[in-house]
Amino acid sequence: MTGLALVLVLIAALAHSGWNYLIKKAAGGLPFIWLFAGLASLMYAPVAAWVILTQRPDLGWKNLLLIILSAILHSLYFTLLELGYRLGDLSVVPGERWGRR
Repeated sequence: MTGLALVLVLIAALAHSGWNYLIKKAAGGLPFIWLFAGLASLMYAPVAAWVILTQRPDLGWKNLLLIILSAILHSLYFTLLELGYRLGDLSVVPGERWGRR
């Protein structure tokens, strides 16, 4: 693994753990999730615009359907993550809270 790859992996790990810590400690519920998702979308918008303008990808209906499906799955993931952190500890969400023992 190159040094750059290692640095990128470490940055991604810190960003991911930081996001999880924020979502647990903020206790902001769904409004916090939507605010964070909206801010992330605004941050990615210039990159997405640059790719669209320079690469001119051919986005057909199948591609757009997959983009929408991905957005739905990510929304579900973030909602369930927030629910899990609201019900349990940061590193472990007990199964009995979900009806399992």
